[in-house]
Amino acid sequence: MKDIPDQYDGEYVVLIDAKIVVQFEMKRVDGASPEDVQIWFLAEYRREIGQRRYRILLDRAADAARAIISN
Repeated sequence: MKDIPDQYDGEYVVLIDAKIVVQFEMKRVDGASPEDVQIWFLAEYRREIGQRRYRILLDRAADAARAIISN
């Protein structure tokens, strides 16, 4: 869903099964593990991000994920 690269690490937001959003940071080194992992239900995450362009993209991604799951 979202990738914010930095010189030394990156922040990622991943939509899982159109129900869960996982947000984490990952260092850019071999063998790194995710840090600062946050797990949200989709509805909670939608409220958290507010009414902006990113929420529209999230809703579209969730709709597409539901369509894939239902097939």
